[in-house]
Amino acid sequence: MQTKFFLGAVLTVMVGGWLLAAEGNTTDTLAQVGDNLNKRKAVLVDVREEQEWKQGYIDGSLHIPLSMLSLAVSDKQKEVNEAALKGLGEVLEKMLPKKAIIYTYCASGVRSIEAGKILSQLGYEVRPLKPGYKELVEAGYPRAGGGMARNSGPAPAPAPR
Repeated sequence: MQTKFFLGAVLTVMVGGWLLAAEGNTTDTLAQVGDNLNKRKAVLVDVREEQEWKQGYIDGSLHIPLSMLSLAVSDKQKEVNEAALKGLGEVLEKMLPKKAIIYTYCASGVRSIEAGKILSQLGYEVRPLKPGYKELVEAGYPRAGGGMARNSGPAPAPAPR
């Protein structure tokens, strides 16, 4: 009996953790995202790593890899390193407007949630996207090549199909 209860508890925790991750993505539609970007109410942030980013990114997005954001969180206990978080906050203040909505994207929506948690701790309104890079391109968001992304403004909304 005790073994079944333990197994049930483990499954509940695992499923509960997955459900929490799924709930972490924004409910904004891609049309709403595009509208917010076009009205300059939002900024699109690519949190994929350098190698992925070099293969292409959404035009107008900022590149802030999750690995850079994760420096403010200890790997062992996932506790916030206050000094590192403060330093990261100072760097990000030069890149990201505090009053803007921050949409994060990665390849599949998982890392965008993790990045969102860190950016939220820094006081940003973050709405992680579930669609990954490929889905955004397929939805009409303009693709750009490798190189350094510049903050030339928000990514434009996709053209209606």
